[in-house]
Amino acid sequence: MGATSVIYSVPYVICMFAFLGLCLWEFHLLKNEQNTQLVRILTILLYLFFFGLRGFVLTDWYQYYSVFENLPTLWDGGEIWDSQILEMYETDENLGVSGMEPVFVYFTILLKSIIPNYFVWIFISTAMDLWFLDGFVRKYSSYYSFSFLLFFVFGGLIIQINLMRNIKALLLFLYSFRYIQARRFLPFFLLNLLGFGFHSSALLFFPLYFFLHREISIRWLWAIFIGGLVVILFQVQYIKPILLSLADVIGGRLSVQIKIYFAMDFFSQAYGLSLGFVERAFTYLILLLNYKRLIEQKQTNVLFINAYVLYFVVNSYFTEMFIIVDRVSMLFIFAYWVLYAEIVLMIKDKILKWFWFSLMIIYGAMKLVIMNSNIFSKYDNVLFGIESYEERSQTRYHEFDNFRQVEKPSNQK
Repeated sequence: MGATSVIYSVPYVICMFAFLGLCLWEFHLLKNEQNTQLVRILTILLYLFFFGLRGFVLTDWYQYYSVFENLPTLWDGGEIWDSQILEMYETDENLGVSGMEPVFVYFTILLKSIIPNYFVWIFISTAMDLWFLDGFVRKYSSYYSFSFLLFFVFGGLIIQINLMRNIKALLLFLYSFRYIQARRFLPFFLLNLLGFGFHSSALLFFPLYFFLHREISIRWLWAIFIGGLVVILFQVQYIKPILLSLADVIGGRLSVQIKIYFAMDFFSQAYGLSLGFVERAFTYLILLLNYKRLIEQKQTNVLFINAYVLYFVVNSYFTEMFIIVDRVSMLFIFAYWVLYAEIVLMIKDKILKWFWFSLMIIYGAMKLVIMNSNIFSKYDNVLFGIESYEERSQTRYHEFDNFRQVEKPSNQK
């Protein structure tokens, strides 16, 4: 089929429609005031089947498989505490190596010690992620299966498969929301400190304790929106000199990552005006025009509206740097998983409600097709047979440059 083909996206679209079927069933049960527990169980099983039993899908398996195979187990005696274990994955500013966080390293050692099989590790790791995601959705979303569908379409697919360290830091942050609401800084801090041990991006979560729960003035929201439009339309550039200066001051792992990304043309390209930006601007306006209604509907919605504002800021004010948009925006994309469900709940007119819902489904299917029509997205499942590590490695070796060409920032959706 070659490096690109719509056929590669078919399993993803099928999975999305499976979530959609569960979502429609849940709507029906809620309308008739019936129990939705079976819908929740089937949603969990579908998630575990698709994510937990995946083969070598997308791109980052190449790194994680190597890490898993090279790490020792608890049964190797004192070897796991040998300083050489962490030295293999520590930051090296001279070599430009960004390293890997220690909590994730020892988390992997622990799971490998239970069953030393890469795919078992993937399944257990996915199940642990799901445990946190399930609790988050049940606590904050009005529509359980719909939020899982939104997770699948808006960022969750990439986060769960490719960003195995990031997702744990993100889910620990989402779990700490209860402590933002309760104004309990110590448990919030400890949870995100643990998240920082999985991925250094969690450093950005700490300041959010102080303002994520606060309502923002409508005037400020309009100013942020207009400013973002100006930066996008006129391609204002100011980020690179600031970050390179900060990198020298910060030092350590983040400094190395910043310098690596700016040195690579692919990661330092700018985003242009795209369909994705039109969708984000449209969503921002919907939230802005219904700001008070959404908060009155559920007070916790303010957390997700503020998170979406941050998501919009990253995707508009930082467009000159592809890697910032690509990586940092993922930290706040969870706002979609709750807010789109809350918007559906807010709309009372039946025709308008189904129009909005249908629009999201059509856009979601289109996103999945565009994002997954490449050979790296070729999906297989351990229950039905998968391509070997060697086969996928050959594909990666021969097609990675073509993949990057397909994924240029100007094609963002």
